Amino acid sequence: MKIGITGPISEVNFGDYGMLINNVYDFGLENDYVFYYFERENETAFDNIIREYFDDYSIEKCEINLLNNSNNSLSLKAKVKNKFLSKFGLIPNQYISSLTPLEIVNMAQDYEKIKSSLELIDVLVVNGGGYFNHLWATWERKKDLYKIMLPIIIANQLKKKIFFTGNSYGPYDSSSEFYKVFFNSLSNTKFGARDQLLSPSYLRELGILNENIVNIPDDLLLLNSKIQINKKVFSKLNDDYVVIETYMSIEDMSTYQETIRQMFLTLEKKYKQSIVFLPFQKDHGGEFQGEYFKSISMSDTFYLYNIHLKGFPEIIDVYNLIKNATLVIGTRYHTLVMALGAQTPVVNTIKVVG
Repeated sequence: MKIGITGPISEVNFGDYGMLINNVYDFGLENDYVFYYFERENETAFDNIIREYFDDYSIEKCEINLLNNSNNSLSLKAKVKNKFLSKFGLIPNQYISSLTPLEIVNMAQDYEKIKSSLELIDVLVVNGGGYFNHLWATWERKKDLYKIMLPIIIANQLKKKIFFTGNSYGPYDSSSEFYKVFFNSLSNTKFGARDQLLSPSYLRELGILNENIVNIPDDLLLLNSKIQINKKVFSKLNDDYVVIETYMSIEDMSTYQETIRQMFLTLEKKYKQSIVFLPFQKDHGGEFQGEYFKSISMSDTFYLYNIHLKGFPEIIDVYNLIKNATLVIGTRYHTLVMALGAQTPVVNTIKVVG
């Protein structure tokens, strides 16, 4: 069988590429794969992930790009204004996507290349995640969303089977008409939802029938056995340690600097716990935050995972650090999911994304 996979799979953010690895490992070596991907500026090349994890697999790549005339970038002034408005949950209507599936297809830089590739697959898998929502339909990520949607729309034109894995859906807010047209244009499609309440409710609001909605686990909740190797990541690490992950801005965290330092001291002195900071993404996605925490920790038992070595954390390292931790404290949804799957106690904080 030839399986096509779309989604934010080339994001060098642990949750996104981790789901791709886990899904392909579950599908197995006996299948052939086509990754419909897009590159993001200043990110680690998608090829690094492929070389690291799929050396034994039959992998083809099909890069999705948009025509240059579809690049309606906002001015710096507009971006600053929108960033400010987003903090209050306000998004200017003129930046809400309202394109139809045909209009999205017309934005494809190489429609024939994508179509020819999709003609050869048996099924298109839409990798799990949380991107079918109002945020991704607005100014910051909407062109990336179009690149994810393009293979779905063209596969549907070709009457291919389409299966959405453990996604979340919604909230849609004023982008509901955009999603309503997109989802209802699809036939021969099953929508996998990673929760049993909100996502199915949002899909039903758009007119998706219950018979086409299936409840399945998040793509990182149940890990393939190739990933679950019980190993020690830091040779000098004590048996008792707490894993911390966050991508909150350093500016925001600095207002709580003394509180954070006291937390580290309490964990170390009172509870005899080491600290492991686990960045899920380079630079502001976690790497810089880890360096900041290390600078204020004043402890010999603070360990920072070296994400810079490869540009991404190894999925086996992430699992084993979380699996063997006493406690996990995180900001990202997939930190919570990994801890739940590993049966490790977890405290997950909510970070407003905007």
